[in-house]
Amino acid sequence: MTYDQHNSTDPRNILLASAIGDALGKPFEMMRADNPKLVEWVNDPARGYLSGGAPSLGPRGEVPGAWTDDTGMTVALADALLEGRGYLSPFVFASYKRWYDGEGLGGAARGTGGTIRQALREGPRQGWRGVDRRDGGQYVGNGGAMRVSPIGVYFHRDFDALCAAARGDAILTHDSAEAEAGSVAIALAVAHGVNCSD
Repeated sequence: MTYDQHNSTDPRNILLASAIGDALGKPFEMMRADNPKLVEWVNDPARGYLSGGAPSLGPRGEVPGAWTDDTGMTVALADALLEGRGYLSPFVFASYKRWYDGEGLGGAARGTGGTIRQALREGPRQGWRGVDRRDGGQYVGNGGAMRVSPIGVYFHRDFDALCAAARGDAILTHDSAEAEAGSVAIALAVAHGVNCSD
């Protein structure tokens, strides 16, 4: 099977689009959608994103274009899938840990949330489960979803394996039903995109 480099559903372009979206969203990270500064910035025609002009600094004073921990972990996950020839929790955790310790994309990890930091510092609990947020605590619904696109690409023809890997990857750091569901949903959407190109 070959892919057209100009095809938007080419797996390489899907992964690239994920990284670009991450970089463009960086100035708004950790901001609520109803934040008045964010709403004012996005709707200002002189600011760039909606006007088509050159992007300016975001409402937190950050320029678009720097990827976050989500892209770093996406690359670490892709590396682990290729290294382990499938989803194997020990390979994936080791790849995330190498990235976190500064051996992956971009050197030292940056922008990690408290849940990721805790999970990677403490290591997985029994059953390769990360930080337990099922009994209240911090909302972690997007924890795995932000990095799961390589699973959608790798398992695009095997939905059972895809769902198992996406759930396993989410709970590796964020042990919550919301994280599992979000990870599976994004992985399935990516797989659909890849399958549309076949």
